[in-house]
Amino acid sequence: MKCDQSLWKYVYNPGRLQILESCISVTGTVEEVRKEADGDVHIRFRLDQAFESLLNDKNVARQQGDLVLEPICQGKVRQADAAEPCSRYNGPYFEPEVGQRYQVWGAYVHDVDHGWNELHPVSSMQPLPTIFE
Repeated sequence: MKCDQSLWKYVYNPGRLQILESCISVTGTVEEVRKEADGDVHIRFRLDQAFESLLNDKNVARQQGDLVLEPICQGKVRQADAAEPCSRYNGPYFEPEVGQRYQVWGAYVHDVDHGWNELHPVSSMQPLPTIFE
């Protein structure tokens, strides 16, 4: 599965996301899942060591050293400027589980408002076997 570029039409205010790479795949483990007012899900994702170079100082300082994953339009939208883009959205939908390892595809972006790096929008989350270290 590669990235679904059509998901961009559902991202509200896409100008706040500076595209670093239009499509990448990473592996890691979900540490936290939080529903956002814009309908997106904010996931703190502990990257496997091979991908740690994708983090910046704000990921380290404000996201406990995790990459942020943002599957879009996953839940109820409580933010006015995000309601219209999400009203036409029909998937994909994800059920990320804390502690589960995934391979994730998405656009690698810099969130200009918050200063950290993210995969946003997320196109695919495939569960992987857990690696015991």
